Amino acid sequence: MSQSQSLKEIAASISANASSLSELIEAKGLPQPSFSVSDGQQTIPDGKEFEQLHASRTAIREQAQILLDLVTGPVEHATTWSIYNNHDTSALVFIYHCKLYQYIPLDGTATFEEIATKSGLDVHRTRLALRHAMTRRFFYEPQPGHVAHTAASALLVKEPDFVDFLGHQLGDTLPAVANLSKTIDKYGNSREPNHSATNVAFETDENPMSFIAAGAVSGPRFSGAMRWAGKTGSLDDSHIVENYPWDDFGDGMIVDVAGGTGHLSISLAQRYPKLKFIVQDLPQQGKEFSAPSHLQDRIQFMAHDMFQPQPVTADAYILRLICHDWPDEASSQILRQLVPAMRDGARILLIEAVMLEPNRVSEPERRFYSTTALHMAVAYNGKERTEAEWENIVRNADARLKLNRILTPRRSHCSVIEVVFHAGA
Repeated sequence: MSQSQSLKEIAASISANASSLSELIEAKGLPQPSFSVSDGQQTIPDGKEFEQLHASRTAIREQAQILLDLVTGPVEHATTWSIYNNHDTSALVFIYHCKLYQYIPLDGTATFEEIATKSGLDVHRTRLALRHAMTRRFFYEPQPGHVAHTAASALLVKEPDFVDFLGHQLGDTLPAVANLSKTIDKYGNSREPNHSATNVAFETDENPMSFIAAGAVSGPRFSGAMRWAGKTGSLDDSHIVENYPWDDFGDGMIVDVAGGTGHLSISLAQRYPKLKFIVQDLPQQGKEFSAPSHLQDRIQFMAHDMFQPQPVTADAYILRLICHDWPDEASSQILRQLVPAMRDGARILLIEAVMLEPNRVSEPERRFYSTTALHMAVAYNGKERTEAEWENIVRNADARLKLNRILTPRRSHCSVIEVVFHAGA
């Protein structure tokens, strides 16, 4: 959107898109946007028939943010940016750590005093945290002193994996962010994996991804967080399951490298009944791995360190959101370890973001991409990459590996970067 547009022009565009979105939602028989718990998550399905709904929704988000920033003004906008973000997080820490959400019924209300008594947090802090969260439509106060859930806060009660996701952000990522300046002073521009802000925050020399994933800080929380990310919005596994030609592999074998609890392999096995899967990860992940009973003959777990030579010859090797956790040389090394097991024509499928120039994406997408890129850089010394940078990772791994194509499903943050092994190259 042009920065020269007037308030009236932006408001008119928002109004037009809002009317269009509301009419399209009604025509498709979907629930209208609502903060009500009873209306559920109100997710607009994927599919070409919903393309216009998503376009209107994206336009409204972009235009509404511009309008808000304009009417706020540069001084107030710049002044409140950091302090608001800091204490949005403060409220979430109280809510998560003291489990305030557990003491509010989904179909009723609880007083601040009742929540405080059950949680052990005093009434003053309970009221502060919940009322601040209400400014972000997290909970609401239907009558003075009584708290009820909104659709967003209800996820804390309905979705254990979302609770783990929030805990991962607050318990694993937030300490790293708080120690970023110390990390810069100590390590400068180092790209070594164990020179990250996570290392400084938790005073460890281990590589940060293994440290967090092993549950050294939080137990199995990380696995739940990754499951939530794998079924949410632009990171939803369904984008990849439905938009890559998995039937090409027939009844072949696919290895899910560093696949955690196997959520992607399980989704693929349910959709493609001929495929077989081996989910590989460190031994502690095996304790949390559990395939549905009807899939256990086609999915198994194998303890394996991806920095060691790959022991399984397969048709394809999936690495979903793995290499972005690592700097360039480590990422090439991960791919290099697959080569000894690969036969001619075997594929490596890197399921990763492919970064685009800011003018090629919408404002909400731009913010999402920049957030994930900062998250990787701060927490793990990792890196989100452009197409050219992914080509370099592949080229430096082994000359026989060739980046064949990149498939990017609609509204997916992840692309499938298809790499083919040419034995005679």
